[in-house]
Amino acid sequence: MSNDISLVEEGDFLVARVAEVKNYGAILNLIEYEGEQGFVHISEVTSGWIKYIRDFIREGQMVVCKVVKSKADAKRGMVDLSIRQVSGHKKKAKIREWKNEQKASKLFQILSEGLGMKADESSEAITHLKDTYNSLYSAFESAISDEDNFRKNNNGPWVEELLKTAKNNIVSPFVNIEGILTLTSNDPDGISIIKEALLLPTPKNKDSKIDISTDGAPNYRVKITSSDYRQAEEEMKGSVDVVIDFIKSKGGQGSFARV
Repeated sequence: MSNDISLVEEGDFLVARVAEVKNYGAILNLIEYEGEQGFVHISEVTSGWIKYIRDFIREGQMVVCKVVKSKADAKRGMVDLSIRQVSGHKKKAKIREWKNEQKASKLFQILSEGLGMKADESSEAITHLKDTYNSLYSAFESAISDEDNFRKNNNGPWVEELLKTAKNNIVSPFVNIEGILTLTSNDPDGISIIKEALLLPTPKNKDSKIDISTDGAPNYRVKITSSDYRQAEEEMKGSVDVVIDFIKSKGGQGSFARV
């Protein structure tokens, strides 16, 4: 997430620490946005009637809040927040996301100091990574899930060091499996038929990715990236089947072997 408070929108979730509790609500320090504050009205602290607000919220407490109004729309000049509208599941997910981002920031600080990077160089690299991967932690995850693409998409003396740091400190959220498709066709238009076949596979799940590249004709490498092995295997089977079925329907031959 960017540290620009102006980009925060209604419906976003933020981590905050209670700065001051009043009878009608509480003022919170937004941990992810240094120097910025938010306000929670007493009606948005918890469900049901509240007699004593401090029975439900206290100074120094860390909370997860949902943005009700952005800073630009709120009358107080600070973000309007709700604690009541945050489910237990969303709270855990947001805290985990925040902790991961803290971890990634610390890891990048260590590697940048080790490389002797200047403050502006480090800041520029972090901004690039957040813009490209939505968060710094996601950049570290991408580094271990697909090294080749990470190298293609990033430049700088920190790239190789980040790859090494990610391998040693981050658990990949994805699994990768591979196999070799062997495709042949005696049709005069066989090359076009094979090309068409290789374009047919599409992921069945939004968190899956299918990559097919030549491994030296007639062999083609199929790489599946997914959230778990079961899903990856299902994606592989569906991809291979659709290619081979198409090739055979055109009079060609196809086979597959895992590597």
